[in-house]
Amino acid sequence: MDWIGAVREARQEHRKWLLSGLSVLLIASIIGTLVVTRMMSNSGHRESGSLSMSRTAATSSVLETATSSPMTTGGSSKVSTNASKLMTVEVKGAVNHPGVYQLSRKLHVVNAINRAGGLRNDAESRELNQALQLRDQMVIYVPGKGEQVPAELKLPAIGQTNADHVADSDVESGQERSEQASEGSGGTIPLNNATKQQLTSLTGVGDKKAQKIIDYRTAHGGFKTLDELKQVPGFGDKTLQNLKPHLRLS
Repeated sequence: MDWIGAVREARQEHRKWLLSGLSVLLIASIIGTLVVTRMMSNSGHRESGSLSMSRTAATSSVLETATSSPMTTGGSSKVSTNASKLMTVEVKGAVNHPGVYQLSRKLHVVNAINRAGGLRNDAESRELNQALQLRDQMVIYVPGKGEQVPAELKLPAIGQTNADHVADSDVESGQERSEQASEGSGGTIPLNNATKQQLTSLTGVGDKKAQKIIDYRTAHGGFKTLDELKQVPGFGDKTLQNLKPHLRLS
């Protein structure tokens, strides 16, 4: 009978160990399940955050594109509008910086002269109508002291309209052509205000040389002496000596 009791005790002890092992496995399974669930939850939050950030970036990009397009179009329109309000004028003669300038249509001759650096010390401005309103492709010629301005370069006089100036210019041009013809046939030619036609009447001076004289005269505000003609390309000592008897400064 003793051995039967021992068997029973062994069985009971075995059951205790079996139940303990099952309990440990159950607890480990529960812990593992909780860990896996936690990890999956964290992963889902990260993916959701990344997706949210991507959507936000995409929305911002669309908004930037939508708002930038009208600004670009408006800018181009503004530049075009400003360009239509400008006109081109040329300032020549006795100014510090002769050249071509773009100015507002509401400005006047005085503004164009100031843009060209202002009048030189030798400028003759007493009869220059600086209050005249500018017009597109206008040529403003500022004469030097004692210089006679060709009719085609004269501005309307003070108190004279542009229409009156055109009519007077036609009359003056006819008178000037008559004077040029008489001067070219016998008298001397004024180097500082001679026209191209007068210059080409000189022996050895063709269209190209005459234009070089006019360009130099315009850029430097006229000749100070007859000898200065040697500064013009194509005019040396011999040519100057031949031309001197037929020239005067003004």
